[in-house]
Amino acid sequence: MAIENVTPVLWPSGDEVTLRFRVTGRFREEAVGTVRVVPEGQPSEDYPLTFESRTRDDKAVFAAK
Repeated sequence: MAIENVTPVLWPSGDEVTLRFRVTGRFREEAVGTVRVVPEGQPSEDYPLTFESRTRDDKAVFAAK
């Protein structure tokens, strides 16, 4: 299995960000996980990571808001 970050690099300040990851290989749509964001000089925050969609080439996108 491989995981690739496909989140756009730039976001307008103050907007909610959805982190997206493309998964190739074997995966289960019901799989869940956690993304930990560690901003410089600030405490870390954890966000739930869940299945968002399946791509045409049979890969998956998992997302965390």
